[in-house]
Amino acid sequence: MALPSAISFGMTVEQYWDGDPWLYAAFRESQRQRDERGEWERWQMGLYVYNSIASLVPALNPFVKNADPEPYPEEPYGITSSRTPEETAAHEEKAAHEKMALWLMGHGPA
Repeated sequence: MALPSAISFGMTVEQYWDGDPWLYAAFRESQRQRDERGEWERWQMGLYVYNSIASLVPALNPFVKNADPEPYPEEPYGITSSRTPEETAAHEEKAAHEKMALWLMGHGPA
């Protein structure tokens, strides 16, 4: 019987028994999409944690002089970025120039 799974998808008993038969398929697809989105979010959180730890590795190495941690990203990763690849490259180049200018002025690491 599919009633327990229908209830777990968020359907009411009335919707299951008296509603349109296609409603069950719609609720099941909606649950599949929620599950997929949840997996994406957990994967992305792991990526943030991984990159945060990896950015600290140079600072934890006792054999490297002036090993500052990498800066935290200025914007989130993922599919929500509105920049084109050209805009992203230009932004990264600008950031590199600003970092070099600070270093030349003696205000920051290279």
